[in-house]
Amino acid sequence: MSFNVISEVVTKDRCIGCGVCVSSCPFSVLKMRLGGNGFYAPEEGEGCRDKCDICLKVCPFYEKDMLENELNSKSYSELESFSPDFGRFLATYKFYKKDEAQRLSSASGGAGDYIFRELFARGLIDYAICAVPADEGDFIAQNSKRDFSACNNLAQPQNLQNSATKNSEQNSVMVNLTQNLTDDDSINFTSAQNSSCENFTQNSVQNFTNENSTQNSKASCKNSVSTQNFACENSKNARNYAGENSVPLFKFSVIKNADELTRARSSAYYPLTLEAVLKEMSRREGRYAISALPCFAKALRLAASKNPRLKSRISFIIGLVCGQGKGASFTHKLADLAFKERKQLAAVNYRYKIAGKSAMSFGFKFRAADGSEAIDDRSSSAFAYWSSRAFTPLACNACTDVFAKCADVVLMDAWLKSEMSEWRGTSLVITRAAQIDALFSQPTKQAREAIFCERISAAEVQRSQQSQVECKNEIFYGAKNPLRRYILRQKLQIQRYSATHFDCDDFIAARLKKIAAANKVLALLALPKIAAYKIYRKFA
Repeated sequence: MSFNVISEVVTKDRCIGCGVCVSSCPFSVLKMRLGGNGFYAPEEGEGCRDKCDICLKVCPFYEKDMLENELNSKSYSELESFSPDFGRFLATYKFYKKDEAQRLSSASGGAGDYIFRELFARGLIDYAICAVPADEGDFIAQNSKRDFSACNNLAQPQNLQNSATKNSEQNSVMVNLTQNLTDDDSINFTSAQNSSCENFTQNSVQNFTNENSTQNSKASCKNSVSTQNFACENSKNARNYAGENSVPLFKFSVIKNADELTRARSSAYYPLTLEAVLKEMSRREGRYAISALPCFAKALRLAASKNPRLKSRISFIIGLVCGQGKGASFTHKLADLAFKERKQLAAVNYRYKIAGKSAMSFGFKFRAADGSEAIDDRSSSAFAYWSSRAFTPLACNACTDVFAKCADVVLMDAWLKSEMSEWRGTSLVITRAAQIDALFSQPTKQAREAIFCERISAAEVQRSQQSQVECKNEIFYGAKNPLRRYILRQKLQIQRYSATHFDCDDFIAARLKKIAAANKVLALLALPKIAAYKIYRKFA
């Protein structure tokens, strides 16, 4: 095997499938494939040169000397505002479109669609690159509804459904709780009680920027992940729907004008690769704006530093906040549960907004090839398959960049208490490029009438995604609290097992039970001693 991205990244479970290495290979040795595990990864053909390392230099998970903070400082050195998690930035905003139909069909408040349309209108770009449904249909635009009667047909496997019900109960005795935790792990509860449940104070966050600390933590994280000894001996029996003969549900597409943006409005919790669109960008001259997750944005910056043509054509990178990615199996698993049977999936709307529910309680709406539809309202699947890290790429464990530090603007949901009742969705925005900031600070008269936009404090934007920040830091650097370490081990086991086993419901349910028990003990230990004693005496 040659010394390249295959040997140094893919075989070490650090590939996110961005495809930048493939489009950058000067000898066309690599090609991307959506594997049976539901993730994209490059494959090597013949002709790799021993002394060529371009694929490694553009990989977001190989380069050790170009961390996100350094790329951010280099790209936005003139900006004065700085935070450890944002990097350098210009301003922060709260945003939504006033047109209800457009707002409902957007991922949150419609900030991304607004940016791309304004960039086209102001003549700042010739093309946009966004994620679109692979069939390029209008399923997403047609399926944002105001009622949730369709949710009556939802289903969950009995073991996960029971687990979710039990997780909401608050009347367990501490003795029973601890019994659930000691099956295969021993925990020092005195140490857990003395440890702060808030592991990431402001001082510790600032320490994350220390280069030596980062390198040491990477080694620690690598050792921690490698200790999850699942040999995956049954990988031949793994059943994932995203095999090499399957057609992906989403793709990146080059959009030529604002009218084509309608099919790119919503979210896509699905693996994507930039391989094809970057090759098209190399062939077609013009100014491009690209929508990208943090790791993809970093890969684009690295590739641009090695390719002058690419650098001249990437005008803007529109970043999206990210806590973790998901493989194709995540979508197919939830579709199976929603339909109560296995069907060939044709389309997905990941932001089916439901009137009267909280902003977080949107559904996933699926359409099968036979035309039937079903909805997963995420009431229990979010806990079972999202926060548990099921079907999450292992490469995500090596990333702490939530706020896309390499992007010119960053978009996210307004996960703030004040915004939870607004089910239509609200966006928060961090700007870094002056031309994009002007879209919010100096909108045209026509735009001003169509949008709500106001400045918001950086602290509130940070607060909206703090749980994501803490989760990624905990995965990367490790948890201080022994109970938190225990929970982390269970999630890493789920993540690694689900990477090769589609039918993993029982495996997940068993570990969710342990996670729920540990969380209850954490909650009990966080109470004042007198209150905790009263609760214990009440149920003892």
